[in-house]
Amino acid sequence: MISFYIWKRVSEKLNTKVTYQDSIDFENRIAKENGYNFDHLDLSGLDKPYKTIKTRFGDLNLFKHGNSKKVVVYCHGVLSNNRNAIKLLDYFIPRGYSVIAYDNFGWGESEKFGKCTLGVKEADLLKDVIDAVKTNLNPEELVVYGESMGGGTVYNYLHKYSNQGVDKFIVDAGYNSFFENIVNDSFPMFWYFMYLSYLFLPLFCLASKWPIKRFNRLEDFEKWDNVLHIHSKQDELVSYRHAKTFIEHLKNTHIYEQPTVHCLGIYYARDEHYKVLDSWLNVQRIEPKEVKPMETKTMKSPAKKAPVKKTPAKKAPVKKTQSKENKPMEVKPMEVKPMEVQTIKTEPKEVKQETPIEPKE
Repeated sequence: MISFYIWKRVSEKLNTKVTYQDSIDFENRIAKENGYNFDHLDLSGLDKPYKTIKTRFGDLNLFKHGNSKKVVVYCHGVLSNNRNAIKLLDYFIPRGYSVIAYDNFGWGESEKFGKCTLGVKEADLLKDVIDAVKTNLNPEELVVYGESMGGGTVYNYLHKYSNQGVDKFIVDAGYNSFFENIVNDSFPMFWYFMYLSYLFLPLFCLASKWPIKRFNRLEDFEKWDNVLHIHSKQDELVSYRHAKTFIEHLKNTHIYEQPTVHCLGIYYARDEHYKVLDSWLNVQRIEPKEVKPMETKTMKSPAKKAPVKKTPAKKAPVKKTQSKENKPMEVKPMEVKPMEVQTIKTEPKEVKQETPIEPKE
């Protein structure tokens, strides 16, 4: 009965349908509870897929936020889909990263691939996504961010494909053994029930194709220097008791100082979460430059010299000048006096008559 109860409890969660709007509403509600919202973010990346890639399971849509050459691949957990990536945008976009999100195996549009396998087939799908991102974007830096089951997916990916090709991993409350975790989660206060649950629970898990074995040996964790694991002692879904068994072998871990719940430290312990990631990625927020409005001053701008064109000189029309009072000048007609005609008296000259000369005889 105990084994059946645990199996049924997990099955009900995995069979729950979660729409894109459900995920957005959830993130908005948690953000609002912490005095935060997404109004200032560019969410145009949700409108349509950035690219449809070929995977071993079928076609898969990738959603891209930002345009940087540094890329973060978001691997979500159960009861989630690619829309839950909006919680990461406020951190990664101002720090020069693009975010690639997709629907993990069995969730969102990836329900067509089959039911969720809690990190088994999800690791193979993650491999196909990473290969496609490297081929299409050729990122300067590649980071994988896995939360909850997505964190378990990261650990199984590391087991199957090693850590080649990825610069850094961030695991938020991931597990190394789903079977061990659900036992601790179901009966955290009664250890003797745990041993009873081992009797038939493995059979139920095998029938549902859930992973039973640990993804990795404890000594494997010691050689991964590019993995950061974040966890909360108050986590009730992936118990800290389970996580402690393997994160003690990791080189890079952080346990929240502030009390917070499963995978929501990015909201409830935002400053602490951001500070840890800044240190891990060796980045800082790029503040947008504040553009101050220019003071309007009345300044006489120097007159621009017009280009001199060689044109034949034209005679300027004669303009009538006007007085200061803008009155036309009075042109007085000149008084023309009649010229005096002097009568010159000429006395007739006396004409002397010559005496004719008489011819001589």
